[in-house]
Amino acid sequence: TNIALEKVPAAAPDLVVGTYSGLTQAQYDKLSAIAPTVAQPKEFADYGVPWQDQTRILGDALGKKDKAAELVSGVETQFGDVRAANPAFAGKTVLVGALKGPGQFGVYGPEDPKVRFFTELGFVNPLVTEQITGNFAEISTEQLSLANVDLLVWYAGGGYGDKLRAELDKTPIYQELDVVKAGPTITLEDAAAEAMAWSTVLSLPYALNETPPRVAPLLA
Repeated sequence: TNIALEKVPAAAPDLVVGTYSGLTQAQYDKLSAIAPTVAQPKEFADYGVPWQDQTRILGDALGKKDKAAELVSGVETQFGDVRAANPAFAGKTVLVGALKGPGQFGVYGPEDPKVRFFTELGFVNPLVTEQITGNFAEISTEQLSLANVDLLVWYAGGGYGDKLRAELDKTPIYQELDVVKAGPTITLEDAAAEAMAWSTVLSLPYALNETPPRVAPLLA
């Protein structure tokens, strides 16, 4: 987490929020000396706090515990509705990857919000995902063979879609994957992808409306 700590006092914050972050203890100590600070709970990986927990933490911090509970319940109901409408999602393996750099790819871990989005829809993680202890792990080109799952998702937010496709097009190992030949792959790079990545009670309803209808035909 890159924070210009010297600039924070000038903002005179009443509360510093770092629930979706990788705050170090030293950063937390400096920030909490400026204003009350809420950081990621220690039981979760950096950038891996579930959206439900983040909402409840902020609800408590802002004195709106009941409102937070209401918002969580509403979004969980939406997840349930989408699961019920898409029984084909249940038990299917999913892997969420991204472009790390030229010829370099990575896989998101089980606590990453993008992975949680799919597992909350009924998908399950393959072993390669479960073995990641942080929220992201770089893999070699040869390890792309680990991506033979029922659904392969590439996250390309921030305008990386064209670069990702160019790298994949020139990677023979990737082109030979069963999942690629069969077709259940999808690149998410639009506003819905960002809504999924942020995974808040405000963004998730949009992601739930937009992304599952694009995924469902791939598994038909």
